Amino acid sequence: MNFEILKVRIIELVVIISRAAIETGVEAKELLGLNYSYLTDLNKVTDIEELLHKLTEILENFINKVSLTKEKKRKTKIHKMREYINHNFTREISAGNYSEAKI
Repeated sequence: MNFEILKVRIIELVVIISRAAIETGVEAKELLGLNYSYLTDLNKVTDIEELLHKLTEILENFINKVSLTKEKKRKTKIHKMREYINHNFTREISAGNYSEAKI
């Protein structure tokens, strides 16, 4: 495959992964600067080894951002559950009660 075509495909992949990261909850503002930097760096690449190295860096960064976002969401849910239990410990608590509270 032609190197330039491969580079364009990888740039397309980065854009798609960026959209997927935003859909999972990563802040768009947080990715905007990174994406510009990634796309600029990828455009400057002149050989396949460097291209693969950059792609690996980019993918690792996206994976870390998505993981951190999911961890924050999980911690927020756990915190809300604890608050619910603390406020309602004198009552009978069930999954149904909790879901009805829409927390």
